Amino acid sequence: MTADTIATIQTFLGWNLVIHFGLLLITLAFLTLGRHWVVRLHQQFFALSKDQLLRTYFNFIAAYKILILIFVAVPYLVIRFLL
Repeated sequence: MTADTIATIQTFLGWNLVIHFGLLLITLAFLTLGRHWVVRLHQQFFALSKDQLLRTYFNFIAAYKILILIFVAVPYLVIRFLL
């Protein structure tokens, strides 16, 4: 790979990381500040109790954060500091 290709991949992963963590923060803000509104909205679509929805939200946030770290943050850091 050329230096330009590596720089392009690094830039892409960097912006990808910023966008995904931004979406994660927006999700956390909605679930923290507007929890009652979000729960009511999702209870209209799905037959789940409030406890089940909160557990589902927690699992989603945890899985999303782990996926961001594995597939975006780690490759970015490897390219940034090892190449």
